[in-house]
Amino acid sequence: MISPIQSGATLPTAKNVQNREVESKTESSASSSKVQAIKESLQKGEYKLDLPATAEKMALNLLNRE
Repeated sequence: MISPIQSGATLPTAKNVQNREVESKTESSASSSKVQAIKESLQKGEYKLDLPATAEKMALNLLNRE
């Protein structure tokens, strides 16, 4: 007999696994394209650092409040 606890459980199906793989590849390609854009702007001397935003993110990270 299936208990109410088990009824909400989902098993990884081939479709779910495939969707996760596609999402992972999409995130990977998006981050690599962002890295490439930053590299290009650094080479051209056009990259600008937003010091207040960077400092805020670093502080939040140190306080574990991302």
